[in-house]
Amino acid sequence: MSDHPQQAPEIEAREGVPTGELQPLSEEEAVARSRRNKSIAFGVVAFIVIVFATTVLRLAQNTGGV
Repeated sequence: MSDHPQQAPEIEAREGVPTGELQPLSEEEAVARSRRNKSIAFGVVAFIVIVFATTVLRLAQNTGGV
């Protein structure tokens, strides 16, 4: 047996390791990102409108307004 402890082999792949390097998006990726962002924004706005409308209706029922 050797006096040196076993070391794990060095990993050469950099996948999943943050390097700080930025790569520009392709046109297809930029369009997909924009579409995805607009869909998320629409979903958030729709959720807010539903919560607001529900709140207003419930408050109106409690005060006898509707």
